Amino acid sequence: MQEKIYAILGDKVCSNCGFGDERALRIRNMRDQPYIGRGGSVSWDKYVSDPGLAREDLRVLCLNCDATARPTSRPKQPKKKRFPR
Repeated sequence: MQEKIYAILGDKVCSNCGFGDERALRIRNMRDQPYIGRGGSVSWDKYVSDPGLAREDLRVLCLNCDATARPTSRPKQPKKKRFPR
């Protein structure tokens, strides 16, 4: 099923940088779900049956581009009080 999604989206190449090593590629849903596939809640069938929706919602990203595409928000940690020695 994943092979069909890659075929719909073009090929096994990152849509941002053009990286082509398939071991480091992932299909990312740019709208709702962060990832689809193993254990994901989004069904592949939805995108295989509607290629237009797949091209609109999904992107092939390498791990580097995927990491920079996600917002990284860390919870603020309270400042530690420093006592003089």
